[in-house]
Formats: sequence, C-alpha cells, structure tokens
Amino acid sequence: ASQFDQLADIQIGVAGDDYSAAQSLSSFATLVMAIIAGLSVCVLAYALYVVLRGVMFPLNRMETAMRRLAEGETSTPVPYVGRRDEIGRMADAVEVFRENAQKINELTSGAAERRRSETMSPIMFSMIFFISTGELLLVFNESIRRPNSA
Repeated sequence: ASQFDQLADIQIGVAGDDYSAAQSLSSFATLVMAIIAGLSVCVLAYALYVVLRGVMFPLNRMETAMRRLAEGETSTPVPYVGRRDEIGRMADAVEVFRENAQKINELTSGAAERRRSETMSPIMFSMIFFISTGELLLVFNESIRRPNSA
C-alpha cells in the first residue's frame, strides 16, 4: 500500500471518530433541549396558575360584587378588602362606594320617612281635630239631650 492509501485510512478513521463524537454531542444537546423545554412548560403552567388564582379569579369576584352594588345590593361584603396589592386597593375603593351607597340609602329612606311624616302630620292633625270635634259634639249632644229627657 502506498503512503496515500495509509493517509486516506488515517483520515477515514479520524473522520469516523469525529462523526461518533458529533453524534453523541448531538444526542446530549437534544436531551438538554428536551429537559429545558419540559422545565419551560412547567414554569409556564405555574405562571398561568399564579395569574389565574391571583388575578383572574379575584377580578371575577370583584366584578360580581360591583354588579351587585350597581343593582343596589349594599349588604353583600366586598371580597379582598385589606389585601396589600392592586386587587386589595381596588376592593378598598369598591368598599368605599358600598359604604357611601349604604349611607345614601339610609339618608334617602330617612328623608322619605320625614316627608311621609311631614305630609302625614297635617292629615293626622285634621283627623285628630275632626275626631276630637266629633267627640266634643257627641258630648255636647248628650248634654243637650239629657235635660230634655229628664
């Protein structure tokens, strides 16, 4: 064999070794990328859970509370009052609206009651006057009849 054949055999051997090393490196890289993709999916799932649990569900409950308040139902407590994040600040603001709506309802019902009592007062006075006058007339009538019947 010539020197060129020996050199070609050496190069073929080196190329085969390089190919084996490249294949094992490729397999390792594929495994590492699969692990990173799996971890990424886990992190994404956890982030989605945190967002849903910490933001979306509270916002839905706040929306329900605000709708009830808008319908005039002021007895339902506002959820998440006192929480120390954006949801809590929003809940605190809605609680202020709820308390003010309760005060307005109390004042409005008190004003309506006062108006009713103010309009009833002259009516009641008239009724009492007529009842008293009627009783007075009855007593007067009785006293007039007694002397005649005696």
